[in-house]
Amino acid sequence: MRRIGEYFVLLLLPVLCALSSCAPAKIVVADASTISAASVLERVKASASRIQNLIAHGTLTVERQNSGDSGSFDMLLKKPDSLVVKLSGPFGIDAGAVLITPQEFRFYNRFSNQLVIGPTTRANLRSLFHLDIDYDDILTIFSGMIPVRDETLPPTFYGVDENQYFLTFGRGGDVQEYWIDPESFTVSRYQILDEHGKLVMDAKTTVRNDTHRGILPRSVRFTFHRQRTRVSIFYDKVMMNVPEIRSTFSVPSDVEKVYW
Repeated sequence: MRRIGEYFVLLLLPVLCALSSCAPAKIVVADASTISAASVLERVKASASRIQNLIAHGTLTVERQNSGDSGSFDMLLKKPDSLVVKLSGPFGIDAGAVLITPQEFRFYNRFSNQLVIGPTTRANLRSLFHLDIDYDDILTIFSGMIPVRDETLPPTFYGVDENQYFLTFGRGGDVQEYWIDPESFTVSRYQILDEHGKLVMDAKTTVRNDTHRGILPRSVRFTFHRQRTRVSIFYDKVMMNVPEIRSTFSVPSDVEKVYW
């Protein structure tokens, strides 16, 4: 009887392995000879375009040369129109919320009951976040998905590096380098170098592939070398393409308005 049981287990073992972790993970190999740079960029664009809106909660850490702080955030992103972020801790914001559109930003400080309103300029965003960034950078940091900025121009180099599609853009000035994951076709790493080849900024992302919701951000890290600052985001909860989504930005009726 014991031998019959052992024989039965041996018969079931291949089936159990196929249904469990015994099955080898599929490894996608990047091969630049089988797909053109234009096709890679088109698939990156298609992957990013799937995100129409994003609701997320997580932690955000800002590390500077002699200091660092961390806190939580709640985010509502509607591409390409607006971003609402409620922050507690990072960027020197103890408790506040910010609404950013391509034309205007509104920052509410709950402790002082002040609403700061101004145009979405690079100078204003630098004053608010203490980083030299623009509106597109803000969207990228919080969405966790890095776009290819110069996708309308042919790359100056296209190949494979560390089993990732590798593309560079730029001549005679800043050079942008992209590493693209061959499975998800998302940018996993991004660098900007100045005309002397010195690193200005680099970014890394990780994603997860949800069976029902598609590719979702897991983490993103930006390092601004000139400012010696690193911004890291880890997503705890993410919902994508929620129907009939509404803005959560609101302020009290007695708020004091300050215009920049």
